[in-house]
Amino acid sequence: MPFNPTPYIVFDGERVQCDADLIGTAPLALAGIKVDWGRDDYISHSRPGTAQLSILDRTGTWAEKVTAKSVIGRRISLHWEHTASGTSQRWFAGRVTGAVARPASTPGAWIISITAAAKDADMGNIVMSPGTWPTETMITRANRIATAAAPAEIEAFYFYPGSVNIQCWPLDIKGRDLHSLADEFYMSMGDTYSYHPHTNVVRHLYRRSYAVNIFLVQMPDGLVYVQASNINYDSQVYKGTGLPGCETSTDEGIQLAPNSVVTRVQVGWKEAPSGGTDVTTVVQTSEGDTNGRRTVQFTSWIDNGVHIDPMVTEVLARGQYEGALPKHPPVTWDTRRTHGFHSQAEAEVFTLAAETQGAVYISGSIYSAWLPNIVPVAAIIGGTIEYDGGWIIRTTLQYIWKTNATAQVIWNDLDQALHWRTNATHELASSVTWNDFRYLTHPGVYLPS
Repeated sequence: MPFNPTPYIVFDGERVQCDADLIGTAPLALAGIKVDWGRDDYISHSRPGTAQLSILDRTGTWAEKVTAKSVIGRRISLHWEHTASGTSQRWFAGRVTGAVARPASTPGAWIISITAAAKDADMGNIVMSPGTWPTETMITRANRIATAAAPAEIEAFYFYPGSVNIQCWPLDIKGRDLHSLADEFYMSMGDTYSYHPHTNVVRHLYRRSYAVNIFLVQMPDGLVYVQASNINYDSQVYKGTGLPGCETSTDEGIQLAPNSVVTRVQVGWKEAPSGGTDVTTVVQTSEGDTNGRRTVQFTSWIDNGVHIDPMVTEVLARGQYEGALPKHPPVTWDTRRTHGFHSQAEAEVFTLAAETQGAVYISGSIYSAWLPNIVPVAAIIGGTIEYDGGWIIRTTLQYIWKTNATAQVIWNDLDQALHWRTNATHELASSVTWNDFRYLTHPGVYLPS
């Protein structure tokens, strides 16, 4: 059976009804929810997610809210629930930033079109008072950011554990907005970050190189698909899953961006041992400017070259590995054709408006077949999530540099019940191709985790 959860809206602490029988007594949520989220490339910070949705009101409830100034700035969140399994997920959380009311075709009814921004957008409206953050550790800076972020109601800001006790130079924060300070904080360690609405925390995004296993998985529909393994990182488990090629589409091609294969990283910082002198640390590849210079430039709060040097080297490595891999075209998955996802894990991954450390295997892709030496394992770094009678997912993908070697799985070691035919014990889904077998790390068939 497909896993097809139903979305619902919570506005200002109250659930918005969707039962048409209640049209005369309560405002109703309409189909057509859409969330845009994420980032466009491996080195940029994610943009705060934005949501668009509509509510039908024939009771005058929203006219009263507008009159009482109870719309703009009010909390709004998007959830889904799956009654059969008793599971649910919050996949967007933020505040209303705008609304437009228009008369509906039904006499006396109005349609209110709402725009909302995710909680991390609130940080852009938090402007710091005059002052200077003194010399202190990264964990102290993180706590300062978390305290200042109280109006955004984000519970915690997590970052790379190895940077907790690294020291920062004094920082003048007068007139700075908290969003830009958060950008600098994470980039100081060579990282980007993402707000997670399901757990209401911000987490850093480490360089995308992992040991990823690739399995054959028999989904509840009885068919066998290919998916990536879970990723365990910083005491968290991020679910691996797969994108079924035959159920998805793309209108674009492989992209080689100007920042592909970074050749130079240039970081400005203040050195504590020399009394706060301005320093610029540069690291570049052995090819230098032979094939043009492609520079990543940023400021770090770290105040000692002992920690700056390995961080800058790591950022260059990221540009040489993750950044050097061409981007797989964005993929659109209209699950209305299959009446939902294949598993709960797929729903949790693809409907979450946040980037995680998780990985997705892209099966049946002609782009993967064209570049067979690039393992088709990617991170979902952005896109849109839409619900209009079913889930329509558009993903922005960034290949992960898979660090563990994939030994060829010997054909004779594969489960002998595998077949490309109808009603087989282990019937392979139409998205699984011969090319996908070259990347398997395990020959057996497993259940989804």
